This record gives sequence, structure tokens and C-alpha cells, in this order.
Amino acid sequence: HERGNFLKAEEYYTEALQWKEKIYGEDHLSTCLTQMNLGNMYAETKRYVECDSLYHLINNRYDETGRNNTLNYVILNINYAHVYLEQNKNQKCDSILNEILHIVKHLPSIPPREYREILQTCGALKMELGDLVAADSLLLIAHTLIEADSISPTEPYLQLQAELSALYYLGNDWQEAEKYRTEFVRTYYDLVQQHTLFTSESELEAYIQNMDRYLASYFSYLYINPASTKIAEALELAIYNKGFMLYEIQTIKKQLNKDSVAAACFEDLTSIRSALSEIYAIPYQQRPPVDKLEQKANDLEKKIISRVAEFKNSQEIISWTEIQQKLAEHEAYIVFHDFKYFPGRNTDSILYCAFLLRPDDEKPIFIPLFEKKQLDKFISSTEDLPNTQIDNLYGNTGLYSLLWASIDSFLQTTKTVYYSLSGLLHKVNVEAIYTPHNVPLSDLYTLSQIGNPRQFITEPDNKQDQKLCSIFGGLIYDLDTSATNLLPDLANTESQTNAISELSFSTNPTLRGNDWIFLEGSVEEIHQIGSIFKKVGYSVEIAEKESGTEEVFKQISQTPEKNWSPRIIHISTHGFFYPEDKSEYASTTLIGEPVFKVSEHPMIRSGLILAGGNYAWTHGHPYKPSMEDGILTAYEISQMDLTNTELVVLSACETGLGDIKGNEGVYGLQRAFKIAGAKNLIMSLWKVPDAATAELMISFYKHWLEDKMTIRQALYTAQKELRDDGFEPYYWAGWVLVE
Repeated sequence: HERGNFLKAEEYYTEALQWKEKIYGEDHLSTCLTQMNLGNMYAETKRYVECDSLYHLINNRYDETGRNNTLNYVILNINYAHVYLEQNKNQKCDSILNEILHIVKHLPSIPPREYREILQTCGALKMELGDLVAADSLLLIAHTLIEADSISPTEPYLQLQAELSALYYLGNDWQEAEKYRTEFVRTYYDLVQQHTLFTSESELEAYIQNMDRYLASYFSYLYINPASTKIAEALELAIYNKGFMLYEIQTIKKQLNKDSVAAACFEDLTSIRSALSEIYAIPYQQRPPVDKLEQKANDLEKKIISRVAEFKNSQEIISWTEIQQKLAEHEAYIVFHDFKYFPGRNTDSILYCAFLLRPDDEKPIFIPLFEKKQLDKFISSTEDLPNTQIDNLYGNTGLYSLLWASIDSFLQTTKTVYYSLSGLLHKVNVEAIYTPHNVPLSDLYTLSQIGNPRQFITEPDNKQDQKLCSIFGGLIYDLDTSATNLLPDLANTESQTNAISELSFSTNPTLRGNDWIFLEGSVEEIHQIGSIFKKVGYSVEIAEKESGTEEVFKQISQTPEKNWSPRIIHISTHGFFYPEDKSEYASTTLIGEPVFKVSEHPMIRSGLILAGGNYAWTHGHPYKPSMEDGILTAYEISQMDLTNTELVVLSACETGLGDIKGNEGVYGLQRAFKIAGAKNLIMSLWKVPDAATAELMISFYKHWLEDKMTIRQALYTAQKELRDDGFEPYYWAGWVLVE
């Protein structure tokens, strides 16, 4: 149930009920509690008819057995009230709440924590019903109780502060609302920073995602009252959360050399993650249990964090003025932000806004933008659009009107704009958006996408003097089995082979990312690029044809014995990304699908195809157990060390895509290379034509290396040349640079 596998949960709940009814009887408390859990699952999956029927049955049994004045009865009916509210049956919801409050008043002994939680929940529901007087009374009592009971900040206290702030906004008591907003922010920072000191990566990530629901209320009232005095505070909160986990991972890795035990633990952790990556690549039906290995990794993460805690500061709150002070004249910084709209009641809306910083402003400017549904119409499936629709998307002013028009009026004297994206905006090439002047934004401004605003004020690491470029391309994806000395272990792989079916891909050979076929344009691309690098004094290593294997790629990683990684990595190959299947019956579709398409791990569903990769893609396993499978996943890349790498160019399709996870951004190749330590990434947002890609890449390197342009200037110039030659946006607008 907690893992979201509702079909399996229903099966287990039903089986448990049958046994409990047989052993204890229908009216037994244990039976009723299992029925309640099943009802809660029905409510969570919006199966309200079944939920209502089950809750009603349990209530009758409590009434018949005289247990309708117990704590369990109260908890059941609080859940029932939530269900009625979800169905807009407000009168029934209110009636249940009044009954609950009456019962609680007369309960002889109720633990203080449960009493406070009941009052707080009833107060929040009363607020959603619009009964602000009752909500005020209940929430203030809960606030008094929790303050008397808590020595240090707690999550329920944070939730209560968010609820009180929402309550007073609804009642137009702005002063009280702002007071609780400030308390909320202070408590939020304390709680998150505490958790960075003792939780593993996965535990901290889950905690941060859970906290998003409290942030929703905070930002919703800024949207309602854009003249709020708390705009600067809100911007700092948005900055603090943007890329939080990624920045935390990077910070920990930088501290490893200060503690030998932590460094040794990290080596062990890397080995375990390498083993996990191999297991995650095995189809579900044949996958061995991973619980113990995952727990061992989890424990090592905690040990590393405890060892480096004294060396790393908790993530400091970045003041908006620190960013402002870095801006020169005629420069601006835009922080985009998205959040679920929660104006004291649940909605299905996700809203986007922007915070704008200019050098001489006394405070940030808050700009409400649009609802996610409006953006969905433009770009939710850009990666699957035919070229004519992409040309239409970037060739007219629709995106400009939605995203940029309300910002543009504040940029009259601005020449350079730095920006950090949020949510679905990661699927947009902002610089390619066409304006009413019939030119893209990149012709009007120098635009620079910054992954994390913290990086804008952080001094860059010193660059290494070594000038080495590693190039992968012109790869042969079919495995030449006759060239191997050992036969495959058929005894171990026959059952796996029978369980896996081939994916069906388009056979258009000019696109990178459909069939894993040889890319003719890649050959000329890598050799011309190699010549450019040699001309400016670089040592060049080209891995092509059968030699561009996964084993060779992983050898470019920095190690304790080899204290460097290539300064430049260029990869010209096929890429893939498959979005998460969020349907209720997703688990029933796993059999027969390649694991790279259906994995529960977003970093497994994104990757690059290297030499010989077709065999494992088709059969579900490497040709030999000792071989890599030729499918380099984002998960595997994230375990590498590329801290010496200045630029990674992913000359492959959809390499900028991945699952969008709240403030963390894109979980895919982009995140993987950032975790590995790469400074700058050039990647694509959709399937790109082979010949046009080769032309753009060669032009980019000439401008960067021979003409001494910056990376950004060189990419812009190469794209503009394609535009000037008559190429539509489909051929050039898919490429983005993240610094």
C-alpha cells in the first residue's frame, strides 16, 4: 500500500480479512482495523463507492458492539470526513466532524498527542468547509498544546503553522497570517537541516518531497496577495529548495577527502551501487531480492553523512541580495517556481510564477505566470511530436505569450538574463521561444540557464591544466559474437531470453533515438571534431565502431589511482528516456517489457546506447555474464567521478529529458552527469536529425575552440547559422546548455 502497488495491497488486505473473519469473527477489532486500512486505500485511489460501503459497514459494527465512543471509531470517522469532503459532500462531512468533537469531549482518557492531532485535523477540515470561526478555535487549542509539548521543531508543528497562516489569509487578517508564515519558514529550515545530518539519500529525498505539501500553502497565498511583504522570504525559500538533493549529494562528495573512513565507506557504497545497477537492469521476473543490498547501501550512506557532518555546513540559506550583488549592470536573474495551489482547500491546480532580480531593485519582483494545464497544451509531449508541430510550437508566439510576455516588461534595459527552471519548463528551450519581433529570445538577450541558483554565487572549482578530450561515436550496436572467445551461458540465460520481447521502434534511420542502428552522420562528426581538438593542442581519444563499449566509457572515470577525468567528453550515439507509467495497473504490464522501459527507477529509464548494446536490449541480459550490457544508464553514470570534466556534450536524442520531480528538476542523464561532477552539459529535448546534429556540433566546436568564444556563445552561433541557412526550429532548437 505505502509503495503504491494498490492491486497487490488489495489482494493482501482481502486475504487478511478472510483469515481474520474466520479466526476472530466479523466484529472483532482486528478485523475492523484491516477493513479500515482497505477503506483507506480505496479512498486514496478515489474508489469512493467501495470506500463508502466499507466505512459504513465498519461504523455499523462499531455501533452494534458499543464501540462507537472509542478512539478507533474517531479515527475511522475522520477518514470518512475526508472522503466526504473529497466528494464535495460538505454537509455530511460537517456532521461527522461535529459528532467526532462531541465524542472526543467525553472520552475518559485520550493520549495528549492523539487529542491534539484530532483537534488539528478537525480544524483543518472545518477551514476547508469555510467554517473559519470553528477552525480558529480548534487550531489555536492545538497550537497551544503542541507548543507546550514540543522542545524542538516537529513536522506537525510545521503543518499547524501552515494551516493557521492559511486560516488568517482566508479571514483577511494579513498581519496574523504573515506572522505564522514567518514561523513556518523558520521551522521548515530547522527541520530540513536537522534531517541532513542523519538520514540517507533516499530517506532525505522522501522527506523533502513530503514537505512540498506544506510549501504549497505558503506559496499559494503569495499568489493570492502578490503585494505581500514576504516576497524576498519566499524567493529565498524557493532558492533553498531548488535542486536541494543534488546539491547535498555534491557537497558530501566534496568532503570525502577530509575523512579516511568516509572515503573508504564511499568506495564500498560505489561497489554496492554498481552491483545494484546490474540487478536493476535484470527483468523483474528474474531479478534476485535486493532488499538486503539496498539496506546495506542505506546504512553506508548514513555512516558517510555522520562522518562528514562536522566538515560540511548544513545548506545555508542564500540571501537574495547575494545573488543581486553578483549581477552587473543590465543583467537580471529569473527564478521560476511551481507549486500545487492550496488556498486553504485542496485543488488540482499547479501554478507557475517567477521571481525577478535586477541590480538596483530594493526587493525582488514577484510575477504570477500561468497554470500547468496551460503549459501542458504546449509541451507535455514535445519529445513525441512530429517536426511540423515542433516548428509550429517554436515558430509562433504562443509560448512567449504564456511564459515571457509578463516578464518582458521588466527587462527594458536588460541585456543578459540568467534563469533557473522549474517543473515542466525543463522541457522548454527558453532561448528558442519566438517573440513578436519574429526572432527567438536568444537574439534579444544573452540567456544563460543555471541549474541551481547557489552555483551562481559559488566560486567555480579550479580547472585542471590537462587538455584531454574523449569522443565516443560511429558505434556499431549489433554485437559481433564471433569475435568473442567464450560462448554465452545458455543454461542461465534461456529463461530470461524467452521472457523478454523486443521493443518496436520507428525505422527512420536519420533520427537519433529510434532504432539502434548505425548513425552515418556520427562518423564524420567525431572525426572532424577530433581534428579540431588536435589543432588546438588537445590529446584526443576516439572510441568508435566496436571499441566504444560501456567498459571503455567507465574507464574515463576519475579514480584514486587516476586523479583526472577528460576535460571534454563528446558522445555521439542513441539516447533513450521512458516516462514513468503512473497507471493503477502499471504492475500488470511489466511482463515482456524491457526493464529500461518499465523500471521503477527513473535513472534506469534514461541512458545511452554504446557499442554492442542491441544484444542486451533485445535479450534482456549481456552476451556473457562478465560483460557490460552496452546500455549505459543514468544510474551508472551517476556513480562515476567526472569532477575534472568541464563539458559533456550528449549528441544524442532526448538526453535532456527525464522524470520531473518537484524542485529537484529532471531525473535522467542531466542529473547523472551533474552528480558525477561535470560542470556544463549540452543535451537535446527531442529526437534530433542525424545530419543536422553533426553540422551543428562541428560548427559549435569550431566557434568555441578556434574562435575562442564562450561555450554559450558558440552554441548560440552554431544554432543561428542553421537558422540563417533556412533550417526550421526542429533541427536546432532542441539543443540546450545547462551551466
